[in-house]
Amino acid sequence: MQIALSTGCLYEYPLEEFFSIASETGYDGIELLIDQFKSDIESHFVQDLCVKYNLPVISLHSPFVSCDGWGNFWDRIEHSLKLAIELSAQLINFHPHYGILFRHRLNKTLSKRIKDYKMALQSREITLTIENLPSSMGLMGLFSFISLPADNTFQIAKFARDNEISVTFDTTHIGKSDLDLLKAYGVFKDTIANIHFSDYDGKNQHLLPGTGILPLEEFLYQLKQDKYDGIITLESSPISMQSSDKIEVIKNAEKSLNYIRTYV
Repeated sequence: MQIALSTGCLYEYPLEEFFSIASETGYDGIELLIDQFKSDIESHFVQDLCVKYNLPVISLHSPFVSCDGWGNFWDRIEHSLKLAIELSAQLINFHPHYGILFRHRLNKTLSKRIKDYKMALQSREITLTIENLPSSMGLMGLFSFISLPADNTFQIAKFARDNEISVTFDTTHIGKSDLDLLKAYGVFKDTIANIHFSDYDGKNQHLLPGTGILPLEEFLYQLKQDKYDGIITLESSPISMQSSDKIEVIKNAEKSLNYIRTYV
């Protein structure tokens, strides 16, 4: 099992400073989230940082917002595939489109594209994952008097199995969808290759582990019991990391890593 630090935790930090923090605090590697701050990133620059800090890019997160030069939704995934290959990443993750009422849009077009992506990755040891997103429980509650389709988070697991890909399982998104974390894990268990790990307090997402209401200790214990050997990626928000104070950032990164290692 590997424990990674997501650049999304400190997305405004220069990438070299982020590598330095991840190295100093003892993470096994990083998850590189492509966003508007890293849209012009070049693979040789990242490779040099990997060598300098002796840290690999374990996983690459495709952009989920528009980024200059990265094109549309499909272009962003294809660009990410190319970058993941250049960086020798082990895993690439993408968000599905949202459909009506914030349900995951899992359709034939996505299945066909996934076949193309898998062909592009053929003979490469890179795992392709799709992430569960939070449902809009507030919206559904507001219009509860109308017959609405239920949250389809669990369909992500079936979709992954049907298309022979894996899942990046986001704990906060499970909480935001008002689902039981341990029961959800049971549904997804055989599909999970990466875990976006953070807490949720009923309102705020991507909190530091142990500061919300999710049963993260029990979840980690279950991972240990199941001999989970994939990736766990800390994905707390910059606010939770106290990004304006580097000393606190380092403390929070270390505390979160120790929290994970205590139970797995």
